[in-house]
Amino acid sequence: MLTKPSNVSRLKSVFLIVIASTFLNCKSKKEITPNSLNGDWYLLENTIAESFDYQEVSVKEDNLYIFLSSNYAISFVRPFHLDKTRLYFLGETKKDTISNFEISLYENEFVLQNSKGKIVYRKIKGDTLLSNYMDGSISKEIFDEGFTRRLEKAIE
Repeated sequence: MLTKPSNVSRLKSVFLIVIASTFLNCKSKKEITPNSLNGDWYLLENTIAESFDYQEVSVKEDNLYIFLSSNYAISFVRPFHLDKTRLYFLGETKKDTISNFEISLYENEFVLQNSKGKIVYRKIKGDTLLSNYMDGSISKEIFDEGFTRRLEKAIE
């Protein structure tokens, strides 16, 4: 059975829209350098833990500072080592590796992956971030207000 010309045009249009949206949604990996992760991030997805609290992290040099919604405090300071393909979380003496993940870095997020699943962090921008609180440019109260707004938006 032959298709009417108008149906062929619609199919071509739909096909072009699908191809264009696929192209636009492609993420391109960025090269990982020693300071690639510096900045503020929030936990977008975690398939390793069955349940997890909203958290924000600030990465500065070779330490990851983790602020959890469950207690509104910096809960962990985790030293790490980063190479071109892996992120290694280190013990307190920075000699022992506690865990490690394959890492992929994109424009606004990074993905940690191992045999158990993946963890995705997305970049945060603004002036009420954990790094602002840590460097003393804002108070804990101002940071908490910004954190609460981001938390509420994340759980909507």
